[in-house]
Amino acid sequence: MVFLNIDDLGEKTLNKIAEFALSTQLEKAEKLNVRVKTDPSRLAKGELESLVIDGKGLVMNKYLRMQELNMTFNAIAVSPLKALIGNIELTQPSRGFAWVVLNEADLESAFGVETFKKQLQKTEVDRVNCQINPDRITITVKVYLPETRENKDIFVMVKPYINSTGKGVALENICSSENEEIAANLIPVILSRAEKIFNLSNFLMDGIDLQIEKVAIAPGQLTLQAAANITRFPSA
Repeated sequence: MVFLNIDDLGEKTLNKIAEFALSTQLEKAEKLNVRVKTDPSRLAKGELESLVIDGKGLVMNKYLRMQELNMTFNAIAVSPLKALIGNIELTQPSRGFAWVVLNEADLESAFGVETFKKQLQKTEVDRVNCQINPDRITITVKVYLPETRENKDIFVMVKPYINSTGKGVALENICSSENEEIAANLIPVILSRAEKIFNLSNFLMDGIDLQIEKVAIAPGQLTLQAAANITRFPSA
C-alpha cells in the first residue's frame, strides 16, 4: 500500500485518481475531465472545495451515447486518511447539479433497428430517424413490407415532460401516422423504447443520484437538467 504525503497530494493527483475511477463506469468516452479544486490545508481537514465531472461522447451502456455530461458539486467532505492512499471517500452526501445533452444521432443509435425487428413480424425496419425541434421530437421509422413490396414511413411526434417520479422523461403523443395496421403495431413500440431511453438509470454512475428539474429542447438537441446528489465516489 502506497501512502502519499498530504503536501504532495494536489489537485493533479486527485484529478487522475478520480478520472481513472470514473472511466471504469463507462464503456467509451471521447473526452472525460475531472477537476478537483482543493489545497493541502483543506484536504488535511477533509475538504474539497469543488468537484466537476465534464465529459463528451460518453457511452454508459452498449446502446446509449451522451453528447455531453456535466456534474458539479461544491463543499465536499472527504476522509483525509483515505485520501493519503489515493482513495476519495465521502464522509457525508453532497448536493450539486448536472445536465445531460443528447443529440439526434444519439437517439437514432439508441433506438436501433434491432429493437423493432424483435417485436414486429412481416415487417423489415430499414432505419430510424429522429428530429429534435424546439417544441417536439419527431421519430420516423422507415419500413419495408415484403408482402406488398411497399416502403413506408411511420412517424410519431412527441413532447417530452418530466415523469411523476422525476427519474425519467415521459412522452405525450401529439401526432402520429394513422389508419394503417403497421402504424398501430409500431407506434406503441416506439413510445415504449423512447421512455426506456430517457430513464435516468441509463445516465447514473455508482454513488450518484439525479432528479430531473427541467427538460430543455433546442434544434438538434435535448438537455436534461437535474439536481445531483453524491453519496460515494465511483470506485475503480
